[in-house]
Amino acid sequence: MNERRIVSIAAVTLAAVLGVALGQEPLGQAPDAVSARALPVDYSRFAVDDEDAQRLRGLSFRLADWEQAANYTTEQGLRLRAMFVPDALAYKVATLYLELRENGADHDKAIEELARSFPRWRRYQSQSSVVVDLVNEKFRLSPRDRRIYTLQKALDKGGVVVRAGKRRMKAVLAGKPAGLRFADLRIKKFWTTQDGATRRARSKNDPDRSPTSTGKVAKIGKPFPSFVLEGNPVEIELLISRATIQKRGYDGFRVDLNHWKRYEGPFAKDLLDLNDKRPWDPLRDVHVYVSTPPLGFVVGPELKKLVALVRARTEDVDR
Repeated sequence: MNERRIVSIAAVTLAAVLGVALGQEPLGQAPDAVSARALPVDYSRFAVDDEDAQRLRGLSFRLADWEQAANYTTEQGLRLRAMFVPDALAYKVATLYLELRENGADHDKAIEELARSFPRWRRYQSQSSVVVDLVNEKFRLSPRDRRIYTLQKALDKGGVVVRAGKRRMKAVLAGKPAGLRFADLRIKKFWTTQDGATRRARSKNDPDRSPTSTGKVAKIGKPFPSFVLEGNPVEIELLISRATIQKRGYDGFRVDLNHWKRYEGPFAKDLLDLNDKRPWDPLRDVHVYVSTPPLGFVVGPELKKLVALVRARTEDVDR
């Protein structure tokens, strides 16, 4: 998943007004979750004619409707942001289309580029998604100390859980998480003696040195696989069947982080140095509530037309 789109404040406001006019009011936000703040981007400067400008406005308004329902919270130095996307395929096409346009491609060139990738996006069809962003707000604590977050479980099997009410929703990863590293970590500890001293604390010339107070060399444990969240922002996209959502009814989701740990201390060569009682502790309850977009599951004519154009171009290439 590529970098998140930043949408205009005007588009956000218009989407919210339209939602109220249609009688589809968004859910109230949780006390610890705040709507994401949007910064203005003028898409009209990429337009080549009036039709193109209308297309770009329609796409930006639809993304604004979805983006402005995103909520976030910060707990224990970790920023969690989540957004519900009613149509995962349409969102994929729209965000990449706008990125191609920003990078100088015209409409036809952007459609051609998207058509090449479209066959790989079959898993997005008939799916909604929950997009989760994680940011380590202070990775470098000092010249040698770091703050990292680790996860020893599968992301979609327990690391990131989506719930509708008390019921856990079946969700699968849309693809490899962006910015999240998978590594073999090891734990470094010193053996302690009966009086609690270590080899670092006592030299060979220490007159009080005795067999019971002799420390041993540092013990480094066996490697174990883990996800590692360091200084890079992380984006995780989970797909949820639209049929499942419609069957159970949609009144908002809760996104939970489970089984994550936070470590603070020297971190090099994937070693967690737990000497001097350095913390590597489980995160307390971290969650955020995701509201429905103001316009609900509406995709919009411009976005529907764009997906249809990409699909048709893909079929022409396959022939």
